[in-house]
Formats: sequence, C-alpha cells, structure tokens
Amino acid sequence: MKDEKKIDIIKIYIQGAEYFAFNGMKEIVEKFPNLLIFAEYWVYGLKKMGVNPKDYINLLESYGFLIYKINSSKQRLEIMDYDVIRNNVEYEKNYLNFVLSKHKLNY
Repeated sequence: MKDEKKIDIIKIYIQGAEYFAFNGMKEIVEKFPNLLIFAEYWVYGLKKMGVNPKDYINLLESYGFLIYKINSSKQRLEIMDYDVIRNNVEYEKNYLNFVLSKHKLNY
C-alpha cells in the first residue's frame, strides 16, 4: 500500500492482531493525515496474540489519533479518552469498535 496515491479509509478487524498491523503501518499513517481507520479493541484477542492491551492503546495514541467509540445503539460516534480505555475493566469481557482520525470528526 506504500505506492498508493491516496488512502482514505482502512478497516482492520483481525481478531487481536491489530497491534501488529498498526505497528507496521507507521509510514501509511504519516503519509495520509486524513485517514480514517475502523478497528476494534478486544482484550482477549490481544492477549491470545501475546500483546499487552495497553501497548496497543499506547501505540494508537502515539500516532496522534483521536479515538471515537462506535455507539451502534445511538447510531453515533462518541469521542473517548485513552486513559478511560486503558483502565476500563468492561473491555476485559467485551470489545470496543472504534474509528481513529487525526482530525476532529463531526459526529
């Protein structure tokens, strides 16, 4: 994908291997500042892949993304704080679908 002229959206749902995908796409994130990424935070899957869930969240934060929870019941996006995600035990049992953007989204 490095040779692409423009990438607008990436969807990443790979059952806990998201950390590895994001770790390998630093150049893409830097090259396309208007990129939107749909992904998830699934603690169980991350741990099964040998990833510390907080390392995944720290990596996303280091890229400068704003993180938006996809609230399907309200059909809207809700901006989230990284510390809330890192420290929320609810995500130990469930998953979080989110959208990442480097710019504030109108939601």
